[in-house]
Amino acid sequence: MDQQRTVLSFEEKSESRIIKEILNGRKELFASLIDKYLERIRNLIYNIINDPYVVDDLTQEVFIKAYEALPQFQFRSSFYTWLYKIAINKCRDYIRKKKVKNLLPIYSFNNISNNIADELNSYDSIDNKILVKQALKKMKTSFKEILILKEIENLSYKEISEILGCEIGTVKSKLARARENFAKIVNQLSEDVNEKK
Repeated sequence: MDQQRTVLSFEEKSESRIIKEILNGRKELFASLIDKYLERIRNLIYNIINDPYVVDDLTQEVFIKAYEALPQFQFRSSFYTWLYKIAINKCRDYIRKKKVKNLLPIYSFNNISNNIADELNSYDSIDNKILVKQALKKMKTSFKEILILKEIENLSYKEISEILGCEIGTVKSKLARARENFAKIVNQLSEDVNEKK
């Protein structure tokens, strides 16, 4: 564990140095940050928006925004936490503009269900995966965001609080409500399916 912390600390220091060099005129180094975080940001956006036709455009917008805003980066949080916040805000803007409602790809179900198995029954069959996907569509975007950040992206409460701009206690209570809401919707849909049989 201590080795892992040392590695993370070293990576953060290296990243800080890269950012400082970019700010001092070595703009070409920004490509190394793009290479490091491109896939994570693409996956985050896809998990929230679930539209493969806009993922690349939104991802590009996130990195353009990050590049333009880099002089405002204050080194208080890690770069990727700051970048995730930009990505979440881009997704929210897109959802507001397009009025897209609560979509999540089915493959993400496995990550969520494994991490909140205590609150949910086992969902192994294809029918149940479809049921879970339907439940996620019914969830509020804010609940879906926090589930993605915690259960799929495996971010810490501190990182989520920085991304969403709220206290850690708020993150924990909101996540508990999101999990409860998710389980409640799944159970209701499951009951509806069973009644139709």
